[in-house]
Amino acid sequence: MIGRSFDFRLLEAMEQLGTDDLLDAIDEAEHAGLVVSSYDGADTRISFEHELIRHTLLSAVATPRRQRLHLRTANALKDLYGDGVAERAAEMAHHLYQAGAAAEASETARYVVMAGDRAMEAAAFEEALRAYEEALSVLAVGETRERAELLFRLGSAQRSLGRLDEGLASWRGALSYYESVGDGESVGKLTTDIGTQLAWAARWEEVFEMVGRGLAVLGDQVVVERGRLWGSAA
Repeated sequence: MIGRSFDFRLLEAMEQLGTDDLLDAIDEAEHAGLVVSSYDGADTRISFEHELIRHTLLSAVATPRRQRLHLRTANALKDLYGDGVAERAAEMAHHLYQAGAAAEASETARYVVMAGDRAMEAAAFEEALRAYEEALSVLAVGETRERAELLFRLGSAQRSLGRLDEGLASWRGALSYYESVGDGESVGKLTTDIGTQLAWAARWEEVFEMVGRGLAVLGDQVVVERGRLWGSAA
């Protein structure tokens, strides 16, 4: 459940066996040619000899048990790494997402978004897109700020992959929420960003529409975004 290769300390943290019994089990698995152990700095890593072995073993585990084992793995990661678990956001995201309803939706979404943000920073746009789509599937349906922020991230990943129209649709979804709650600052920033992308594509009528939506919400506020929008209009 942890993966093809893992830190022995993580297995120890999540298992309910005593250390001696766990070591005996590892010895038995190694002698059977299922796994191999190795040193990785100060850590001991256990790896399956072949991914097919791991998948064969996993196929014998019923889905409800598998979900709870994924949740136990996520909890063990938090116990083992403490505040440093954020550095393992992708691992946490994977296990919490695979835990399904056994995990708390808000926590799952938080780590999946965190993994997506790190993927964006590394220019791994396909990976980021998958993460944001997974986060959206976890969040409850409804118009919320959390969902709007996630739609903005999704649009950025889509735009980065050259899927501008999909990105614009996601951004417009976020924009509609910010307009509905009268969040002038977010509307100003988003309409400026969308307008810039549309300008690069020479879609001038849509640029002007975005400018109008932004200025309508900002009104007479003296903010940087208002100045940028007037510049775009000009």
